[in-house]
Amino acid sequence: MNYLLEQMPQAVLIDGEAVPISTDFRVCLRIIQALEDERLMEHEKLTVLITLLYPDPPKNTALAIEQGLKFLNLGESVDGGIPFFKRDQTYHTL
Repeated sequence: MNYLLEQMPQAVLIDGEAVPISTDFRVCLRIIQALEDERLMEHEKLTVLITLLYPDPPKNTALAIEQGLKFLNLGESVDGGIPFFKRDQTYHTL
């Protein structure tokens, strides 16, 4: 999928249900800023992700976090950590 040329997904699948997400680029940038902020603890970073990405956060937060990070990483997952962005062919993980 080419996110520059195609429409962004409007929901992610959590427990068999389509859960709406906020796909505005400003929301995504705020989440990425939080994930990169070394002053925040991991649970704070993930709270920012849940709060900003999901207008109505689902009960299964573990899967919501996994799907949210996968969305931010353009649908890709990498073993050895949860990727949230790719810079210079290197994945940076939580």
